[in-house]
Amino acid sequence: MGKHDSDILTFVKLAHKGEGSRKLRGLIEHAPNEEIMAWRDADSLDVMHNIILSNNSEVVEFMLQRGHFVRPYQPDVLLYSSLAALLGERTVLQILLQYRPDDYFPSKIPMKLPDSVKDKLMSNKDGKFSPTGVILKLTKLPEVSSTSSLSSLSSSSSSSSLSTRGDKKEPSRRISQLSESRSSPQQYQIESLPTLLTSLCQLAEAGKTTSPLDVAARAGHTECVSVILNQCVLKRHADDVLDDKSDVTLACIADSPQSLALLLHRKSPDKRTWEKAVEVCLHHALPDCLDLLQQLQNRETKHMFKGMNFFHVLYTYSSEHGARSYARLAQATEVLVRHGHDVGARTPSRTFPMYSLLTHAFCFHDYDNTQYYIKALRVLLKHGADPNHDEVKLEKRYPKVMAGRILGRSAFSSALHCLMETVEQYSQYLQSPALAVKFVEDCASVLMCNRKSSMNKIGFIGNTDKMTIQGSILHQLAKSSVFLGVNSAIIRCVLRHGADPNLKVEGKYAINVFFDRLFEKMKSLKVVDVKNKHMEDAMTICRLCMFMKYSAIKDCLDIFVKDHKMESSLQVQPYVKAVTEELRRRSRQIHPLRDTSAWAAWQACGCRFENVHKLQVPSEIKTYILPMAF
Repeated sequence: MGKHDSDILTFVKLAHKGEGSRKLRGLIEHAPNEEIMAWRDADSLDVMHNIILSNNSEVVEFMLQRGHFVRPYQPDVLLYSSLAALLGERTVLQILLQYRPDDYFPSKIPMKLPDSVKDKLMSNKDGKFSPTGVILKLTKLPEVSSTSSLSSLSSSSSSSSLSTRGDKKEPSRRISQLSESRSSPQQYQIESLPTLLTSLCQLAEAGKTTSPLDVAARAGHTECVSVILNQCVLKRHADDVLDDKSDVTLACIADSPQSLALLLHRKSPDKRTWEKAVEVCLHHALPDCLDLLQQLQNRETKHMFKGMNFFHVLYTYSSEHGARSYARLAQATEVLVRHGHDVGARTPSRTFPMYSLLTHAFCFHDYDNTQYYIKALRVLLKHGADPNHDEVKLEKRYPKVMAGRILGRSAFSSALHCLMETVEQYSQYLQSPALAVKFVEDCASVLMCNRKSSMNKIGFIGNTDKMTIQGSILHQLAKSSVFLGVNSAIIRCVLRHGADPNLKVEGKYAINVFFDRLFEKMKSLKVVDVKNKHMEDAMTICRLCMFMKYSAIKDCLDIFVKDHKMESSLQVQPYVKAVTEELRRRSRQIHPLRDTSAWAAWQACGCRFENVHKLQVPSEIKTYILPMAF
């Protein structure tokens, strides 16, 4: 025992009676800080705990002003701001966050109230705590939770689940299930004190974090929620340009669906507040909050974002707001689909969701984030998005559509055209094409396996604003390979999914498109390529002849000679000679009977690998049939 313990005890008792700091000052002015901080009552609560329990805001501020219980000091149990939030003490909470602003962040400090304190709170008739809990109006549908990372903990009083983010810094989520069935909706609720304390203890035992904002929302203390949002969230985003600073919008910025559900339960937001909150959810990819806002009925959205669909806004702007936004893209996409947003939205032009996603999906600074775009791509395809939608054709056919297009990206003739053109545009920032090749393989495997994808769809390739040349996906790949390098794996993949190298578009085969663009690039170089560094790519692209008819190879050769036999560039002349000889050789080459038979079988299977796999023949023969030799 310290020699000033009796004075500290007297100080605590008088604080409980509501005495102010002027009368209490003399009791502890002479006491060392170490003794004040070390003092504990019979329930192992310290001085600050007791003052907070007495709701004596004046004495709380007096203690903090004197430097007692300020950061970095942390209590062993009952974080001070979380205790004030639990009790609904708005003024005390405000003072605590002023002197201890870092209390806002989630903490693992357990929320364990002594039984004597708990009984006293429950017997209090001020109505701060619901005896049984109150179900809020808004729900969290099971489809959303199926794509979320949920960790369930059982409650002693009801069947419940606690939803937590993968990132430990984000607040934990409380959702109470109405039924054991997975098909039943989940509902947010204001929890009774015993239920809330039990759940908070379970969280602590499981090593999960909780924050004062979570506690205040789950206890139903709207004023405390507002204090935290305005005093902490708003200050943390002081440098951001916030068009709306309402509690609803701030709850979305904090990614606190429990707080948002409470606020929406108390009062429906006005039109402007709702729209700004939705904008925050899309820009930061916040599926839980977006789900709640979308549940509010009779909300017109056509005038928002200049008529752009929500998917376009989600994919175009969410990449600007940190790594955590990427991981939530698929969930946010599911939420929009569930609430009736059209995955095939076509107007304004250049906002087609799938192409907006693909043009932002190549995260070359941190490629791990690309996987989340690919998950969102799978969601769009699953719900009927058309990978063959032709934005270019639509703009040409309807001038008004062209006039109303959204600037920011090009128009595309198909998802695969979009994919190749996007990679080509990013290639200038890459030291090696390896990452670009991986991106094409990852996305193409999803797109090509979709039965709606057409490998031989004719569309514009290159700059769609100039609308210069058309071609199939193989033509587009040939053009892009000039910048990425000719990759055998990608070409083999495209061929296996049905791309036809015999396809001639606007007088050009894919091979011709490659050399047209290659020579154009080489002639722009000031340094002569004496080492012929592109020769290997040139010979590799010529191997497409293995899957072309003799008549098509001869025609391709004639077109090549006609276009390039008079080339005067020293850069190009060695290539013209080598390619002419290679194409002439292949046009005269006699293929073995086995190769000819395999080619006939491939044609009979519609040039689709899945049809080959259905054949009742040995695996060795299937390997011969598939275009694996490229």
